[in-house]
Amino acid sequence: MTSRNQRILALAAGIVLVGFAVSEHLYRRLFERRYELVLQSQEQLESHLRQVLAANHQLLGHLVNELHHSQKLEDTVAQKNRELDQTFSKLSEAHQAAMSLNGRLTAMEKQMDRLQGELAVAIDNRGAGQRADSGRNNAAAVELERIVVSRSDRNDIQGRVVSIHPDWHFIVVDLGWNQVKIGDMVSVFRNDKLLAKAKVERVQEDLAAATVLPEWQPSEVQINDLVKPL
Repeated sequence: MTSRNQRILALAAGIVLVGFAVSEHLYRRLFERRYELVLQSQEQLESHLRQVLAANHQLLGHLVNELHHSQKLEDTVAQKNRELDQTFSKLSEAHQAAMSLNGRLTAMEKQMDRLQGELAVAIDNRGAGQRADSGRNNAAAVELERIVVSRSDRNDIQGRVVSIHPDWHFIVVDLGWNQVKIGDMVSVFRNDKLLAKAKVERVQEDLAAATVLPEWQPSEVQINDLVKPL
């Protein structure tokens, strides 16, 4: 009976040892499987981390480019603001110059109006003298130092300078309504030498006021210089 018990005990011990061996093997396989899963998870995390880092690096590059672009925009805006300031300054100067020119034009208009009145008085006085001269034909009345009377051919129309106003750049000539009109151009000669060109601004019966063109000097003109319409 004792020997049989010993065999049973030995068999039980063998079974227990086999169970322990099997359990150890199973635990080892489970541990290895978990370890493999952990390694795979770690590799996935590392791959994801690399992707995140690459995306962050790309975003950082975009941010740097945007910062450079923003700086360029700020520089452009600043340049445009400077240009606008310069433009406003020039406009202000131009406005002041225009105001000054307007004042000068107003003064010139007053001067021309005064001269217009003087011309009207001179014309009236001359008309009275012409009416007193009973031997003349009204259609061919002699005007102030007129060289050639009015004709249909403009090439034959001639007159003389009767007054010079260099400060205002205009002259008065003895050509009237029948010879010139407002806007006509006239040339001033002396001894066949061209002295100046002028534009007719006012016309009376036998006198006209003409502005000397900027490229000519009214100081070169003298009373009695020859005048021809262009």
